[in-house]
Amino acid sequence: VLFYLVAVKWVLWRDPDAGPAGEMVPWGERFAALKDVGSTLVLFVLVIGGIYLGVFTPTEAAGIGAMGAFVIALMKRALTPAVLMNVLMD
Repeated sequence: VLFYLVAVKWVLWRDPDAGPAGEMVPWGERFAALKDVGSTLVLFVLVIGGIYLGVFTPTEAAGIGAMGAFVIALMKRALTPAVLMNVLMD
């Protein structure tokens, strides 16, 4: 991701017309937008960290990730019975 960001910065530095200009957003709003990323970041670190530390295999990590996503959805109350039934049917 860092190399991708550097590549984009390099291209735009060389040719500012290569990308659209975005509106300036205050730093406070930028950090506020990151508040919902916490649970996803924890799940990512759990899955990838577990694989790299040898706690579980990639297949087991997939199960841990799926279960973690399910628990996060339950905690955020984003999983209603109708949505759960739709997910299970799919």
